Amino acid sequence: MESEFSGHVRRAMERLLQHMEGLERRQEALETLAQRIIAEQEKLRQEQAELRRRQEAQNREWQDFGGRWSVYCASWKMRLDAQMQRLAGFTKRFAALLPKVPPKE
Repeated sequence: MESEFSGHVRRAMERLLQHMEGLERRQEALETLAQRIIAEQEKLRQEQAELRRRQEAQNREWQDFGGRWSVYCASWKMRLDAQMQRLAGFTKRFAALLPKVPPKE
C-alpha cells in the first residue's frame, strides 16, 4: 500500500515538475516578448522623434519660403504701383497735348 501511495506521490511530483518547467518556459517566452515590445516601442519613439524633426524643418522651410514670397510680392507691388503712377502721369501729359474738342451734341 505504501508503494502504491509513493507511486502516486512520485507521479504527482513528476507532473508538478513538468508543470513548473512549462511555466518557466512560458515565463521566458513572455520575457522575450516583453523585450521585443520594449525594443519596438523604442524604435517607434525614435521614428516619431525623427518625423517630428522633419516636420519642424519643413515648417521652417515653408515659413522661410512664405517670408521670401511675401517680400517678392511686395517688391512687385511696389514696382506695379510705380508703373501705374508713371502711366497716370503720362496719360495726363498726353491728354494735355491733345486739342480741346468740345463734346458733340
